[in-house]
Amino acid sequence: MPFTFNPFTGTFDVTGVSAATLANYFFLPGRAGGQIGYGGVNASDNLILRSTSNATKGLLELDDAETWWPSMGNFTAAVTETRLVSRFTPTFAASPAAGVAHELHGLDISPTVTSNADPAATGFTYHALHSAPTVTMGANLFSAVVFGGGSYTATAAAQNGTWAMFTAQPTLQSTTPGVGPYNASIYQTNSNFTYNATGPATTTILRGVEVNDVVNNGSTGTYNITDWDLMIVEGNFNELGGGSVALGTARGLRVLGIAPNNIIGTFTMQNVIGVDIETLGFATNVIALRSKTTSGPSNYMFQDTGGAQSQFIGAIEQSYTPTTQTIPTGFGTSMVKRLTLTGTQRWTLAGTSRLVIL
Repeated sequence: MPFTFNPFTGTFDVTGVSAATLANYFFLPGRAGGQIGYGGVNASDNLILRSTSNATKGLLELDDAETWWPSMGNFTAAVTETRLVSRFTPTFAASPAAGVAHELHGLDISPTVTSNADPAATGFTYHALHSAPTVTMGANLFSAVVFGGGSYTATAAAQNGTWAMFTAQPTLQSTTPGVGPYNASIYQTNSNFTYNATGPATTTILRGVEVNDVVNNGSTGTYNITDWDLMIVEGNFNELGGGSVALGTARGLRVLGIAPNNIIGTFTMQNVIGVDIETLGFATNVIALRSKTTSGPSNYMFQDTGGAQSQFIGAIEQSYTPTTQTIPTGFGTSMVKRLTLTGTQRWTLAGTSRLVIL
């Protein structure tokens, strides 16, 4: 292909080449209507783009919004396949020396945003990961917005290491007088279940949080798990400025009202159970609910402020260290089949409290 250098423009002029031939080359300033480039012509060819040939790599910057694989076609019914829209599968070692840390962020989304402080503004919504597909679901569709799998083989005892599906560690702060840090919901579900058809229908399961862990011991020794906590609630409060911190109410688990709303037809609710504990019968000691609340005139293991009855169905046997057990005024009644008290100075009924044993 003949080139002629033009000293006046500082460019090379291409002579003797048709426009059709030039159209086969990617034109850096751009072409009217856009350009399409291919990496290969054979099956499974790749297009590899690297920032530089130097060992110290830079970035591949895409300075506009992206659309991934808009021409993807249908799956073949008789073929088992997995399609990866985006893939990160290198093989590497990460063994930092003492005092050194290695970090790998598969996806780093860290914008710097200034939002309108006007409360009359419509608002700004930021989703680091947004998934809102339109899916027609058959009988065996499994959907997870975030799926954490993989294989993690331990070769040393864990010291500070932990595997976590989700880790929330934001810094919510305020330096504006009279303005507290932002409200936060670490995990929030606002699902909408709608049935718009005729005749009866059933959704078998609706669970906010489900834990189905499986623990396997394939060795000939004893595998010990010190604690298996499905939910831990622990807060630390620090007052460092000479002022005060006031906490209204702290709840480890809160179940709000489950009630009908905007019912035109008939609504039936069979059972409402705030906490349901089943199948605890394989350990040496089985405790459905345990409280380590210290004794005090306003400290309660159970408290009902709505006037509901307390009902215990089944045998109740418990021995206490001899001491005075005080039942405050308005505690209510207990209905039991059998009650065994040992020692002396068992219970003291204060004020109008009554104890009924059936």
